[in-house]
Amino acid sequence: NAEPKSLTFSYGEYRKPALAGTFANQLQFNLSHSADMAMYAFILNGQIGIDIEKVRQENKSDIATRFFSTAEISALQALPPADQTAGFYCLWARKEAIIKANGKGFAQPLSSFSVSLANQPELLQIDHQSWNLYPLAIHQDYAAAVATAKPVTSLLIWDFIDQKASLRSIIKLSS
Repeated sequence: NAEPKSLTFSYGEYRKPALAGTFANQLQFNLSHSADMAMYAFILNGQIGIDIEKVRQENKSDIATRFFSTAEISALQALPPADQTAGFYCLWARKEAIIKANGKGFAQPLSSFSVSLANQPELLQIDHQSWNLYPLAIHQDYAAAVATAKPVTSLLIWDFIDQKASLRSIIKLSS
């Protein structure tokens, strides 16, 4: 019930944008885009981060070795060679969702925590804080994930095409 002109933004210590004023700390948001897709995530009274990555058929093992944890590198190398590229993007999207949710961005070393390749929600402890991580199956050519500071019971996925919105799915979560 606010006029768009009345909305103002503030920026956290690591430059994460947030609504300021009346809405500060009530409605949190995050966004990500890659190639032809964009995703926006919103949560009431909590922290949230989202990431989407177009899976490109390039060898990313040098990036994985530089930025991933030892456990993640092992999990990636254990995959069949044909699945390693998709696995890389899966891990990258999940890690980036976390660092966007906690507001630290790349000031948080990616190798300082590990995420899983399992296609299920997971609970992580990072710097004495709990994070809920949810993989998202948005499109076969993309890896995506959303991270929250508090558990959520469902995600609503909307498509916006030609300025028309349609509810694609409601994902019930068990964590």
